[in-house]
Amino acid sequence: MARPRLGWPVVRVALRAVSQGATHREAAKLAGISVGSVDNYAVEHGVGVLRPRVQRPGALRIDEREEIMLGIERAESDAQIGARLGRHRSTIYRDIRAGGGRRNYRPYRAQRRADDQSRRCRPSWIVTRPWLWDEVVALLKTPKWSPEQISSWLRREHPGEPEWWVSHESIYQAIFVQAKGELRKELAACLCSGRARRRPRARSTGTGSPIVGMVNISQRPAEVADRAVPGHWEGAI
Repeated sequence: MARPRLGWPVVRVALRAVSQGATHREAAKLAGISVGSVDNYAVEHGVGVLRPRVQRPGALRIDEREEIMLGIERAESDAQIGARLGRHRSTIYRDIRAGGGRRNYRPYRAQRRADDQSRRCRPSWIVTRPWLWDEVVALLKTPKWSPEQISSWLRREHPGEPEWWVSHESIYQAIFVQAKGELRKELAACLCSGRARRRPRARSTGTGSPIVGMVNISQRPAEVADRAVPGHWEGAI
């Protein structure tokens, strides 16, 4: 005879502890259930230690996904769950559907899937925001506009529109790494430096003399070292 399933509020305590690095024995003691139950539910939910990461604005958090699971157990509608979490019902619907539907939804698997997706390579901003790239290219072709100036200008012109913001480092990368063919050569030529490849200032080392016609101190005349002629030495005050 199969054992009755434990309620989600109890299972939730144990699985959260496991996700934060607790052993199954520690999680079982905390939730007041057996170690075997923790083993079974950890396998069913695919729980592992969650790695901390910076989530994009608006993304569902693990505690919200736990509440979605609670709503499913209570037979709440997507709209009811969303109202309780302050989320639109479509957000709840999409997350449940991506997690396999109400019968198969597991919050920790959903969180792990979201984490994995966030770590995948995403298209460059010049692909996802072509209008911004067109604007940057036009400004680069304008005399005396540097990537630093363009970045600052875009923020001033669009203070409440972050989709128009781009750092000067991203602009340099777009020119030298992501731009192709003749466009890359043309944009590189538009930069004040005229270099075909950018070199960070912190790493650049000059090999020539910064002063034209400078004479090394080792080559000074002997009378200067002797201080025999007035003007070759400083008087004490």
